[in-house]
Amino acid sequence: MRRALLSVPPRSPTAAVSRRCVKKHGVRVSLDSDSHCAAQVGRTPRGLRLLEELDFPPELIINSSPERLAAFFRERGIEL
Repeated sequence: MRRALLSVPPRSPTAAVSRRCVKKHGVRVSLDSDSHCAAQVGRTPRGLRLLEELDFPPELIINSSPERLAAFFRERGIEL
């Protein structure tokens, strides 16, 4: 299984192309808040908005539910 870490600044010229390619090729993603203070942990409005604009399939979002996140770890032999 190929694994890649793609980190593209949201406003970079390549960001829109990258997001379309990720969806087209069925790459799973996870959302994070990139928080720098406790009050922001778990807040992902910008990321959610981007995925909604792309009509991104929820089944490709690793942490869209506790069940999907647990399944992702189980696939890698990690039990929570």
